[in-house]
Amino acid sequence: MKTGLTAREERKTAPVILSCGVTVLSVTVAWSIAKWLQIQYNYEPFAAFLCAMMVCTWFGGVKQGLFALALSLLAFHFYFLIPIYPQGMEKEIPRLLVTALTSLFVVLLTASHRSGTEALRESELQARRLVETMPIAVYVCDKSGLIQSYNHHAVELWGREPKLGDPAQRHCGSLRLYSPGGKLVLHENSKMAEVLRTGIQARDLEVVIERPDGSRITVLVNISPLRNSEGELIGAVNCFQDISPRKQAEEVLQNSYAQLRALSARLQSVREEEATRMAREIHDDLGQKLTGLKMDLLRAEQQIEELESSQEINSLLETVVSATALTDNITVSVQEIATELRPSVLDKLGLAPALEYEALSFERRTGIHCEVRLPETEVILSNERATALFRIVQESLTNVTRHAHAENVMVELQAEADSLVLKVQDDGRGITETDIVRPESLGLLGMKERAELLGGEIAFQRNLNQTGTVVTVRIPQTKEPASCGC
Repeated sequence: MKTGLTAREERKTAPVILSCGVTVLSVTVAWSIAKWLQIQYNYEPFAAFLCAMMVCTWFGGVKQGLFALALSLLAFHFYFLIPIYPQGMEKEIPRLLVTALTSLFVVLLTASHRSGTEALRESELQARRLVETMPIAVYVCDKSGLIQSYNHHAVELWGREPKLGDPAQRHCGSLRLYSPGGKLVLHENSKMAEVLRTGIQARDLEVVIERPDGSRITVLVNISPLRNSEGELIGAVNCFQDISPRKQAEEVLQNSYAQLRALSARLQSVREEEATRMAREIHDDLGQKLTGLKMDLLRAEQQIEELESSQEINSLLETVVSATALTDNITVSVQEIATELRPSVLDKLGLAPALEYEALSFERRTGIHCEVRLPETEVILSNERATALFRIVQESLTNVTRHAHAENVMVELQAEADSLVLKVQDDGRGITETDIVRPESLGLLGMKERAELLGGEIAFQRNLNQTGTVVTVRIPQTKEPASCGC
């Protein structure tokens, strides 16, 4: 059987022995002081013992305080009461009892205060540990803006370690602050200073921090006010994190997107230019040659009719007549192809007549009634804007033919104060969310891209009665379309 104490038991025993030693020593010192005060000044001796009990309670808790109380009562009784009143101790029992109760109250009050102080200290320690272990940068300021605490992540982002409570370093530990636009922001005008003045939290704000080495990073800031139990503002805590990599990535995506849009605009322009050239060549060159061929066939027909009638001549005449009719059909087809590539009415007369012409052609081809509503005053548009809106109408009418199963279509152009609104509305089955987000809906994507290149927006939605589709395009009247810069 082991008789010695284990290491753990020894660790527990050592504080107990120390506390008891402090208690005995405190009461002994109190007794010495009380005896000296009584001899020199005839002073009430128990005040010194109260001080000893308070010290013991603060040092060792309630148990040591009660131990000091017991020792003090014994010392007070045997060294102060008995020598003075040896024959009338029964009269001093109430006094001793009151003294004991008073001492007990002092011990409990001191223990309660010590417990509250320790709890507060532990709470502050836990808060500091929490701040230090947080995965983002955190610092705390008091109401005057003095920095009270921060974690190592804040030091890493600041590039420096500020001195706590330094009046010269208020509101933020960074060397300098800048707005996202690059404007210098003084620390006294920072968001932390504003939160400390107003008590209103600041969320998801971007701030640029400059470090001592001259480098700058962009951080996302969230500042919350701190209040005491009475609701009074006592400070604020700032949680911030480095978003520079994300900002750089966003800039590279935005630059790439801008380049893609510029390239798309250039491709659209080249496409329209090529379509215009091809339409002109088909209409002028091939159309002229077909016209010449028809005239030759007509002359041959006249010459054949002047000859004597015979079976061979009649057969040859039928061939010429058939070739003439075929030439007419080819000419019509050539005109339709040229118009489809680039309607000449769009270049010659503008968007409004081109929409009316397209509606008539659509109605003639499909049998679907198509109504066009135009503003009373003429709308003046650049060639690019007119072309883009016309192509959107063409694509919308193509979708009506393929998918809508509609009987009526209305194309409406409205001029507002600062924008132009184009609507294509049908009474068909109605578009669905699946149709809009479907990857193979290239026609819708092309319409959206044309609208965005004009600085506008496009919306696809069902009618209020859940039947039919409304395509709404809204573009500013002054903003120029995107350009590739070349």
